[in-house]
Amino acid sequence: MVPSSASRSLLSVRELAERGVSREMIRLKVKRGELIPTARGIYTPADQPVSAHHTFAAVARRFPQGVLCLLSALRFHDFTTQQPGEIWLALPKGARIPRDPWLRLRVIRLADTKLRSKIY
Repeated sequence: MVPSSASRSLLSVRELAERGVSREMIRLKVKRGELIPTARGIYTPADQPVSAHHTFAAVARRFPQGVLCLLSALRFHDFTTQQPGEIWLALPKGARIPRDPWLRLRVIRLADTKLRSKIY
């Protein structure tokens, strides 16, 4: 679903820890402008180019159980040039509604069978 160049430019706290970067070092790098918080727990190196699908990649990394839908899906697949003000995300009924200060989300609830099907 996510272009590989966009997903490679995103680093989770876990991936940074595996590279020997502590949480305190992450905070310092954010303060210096070397890392940019993209979503909760996801960072982008400041020297990486940001693609048009960068926010979609952050949503996919942050909420793997979700599916881009409606305006966001149309934009992702280049069926429209309109950039939605929010990311439209479909989640299974009963799933926790995500809260993320860096991402503007519009959550749509779908039955689990609908999320797993190829047709929405």
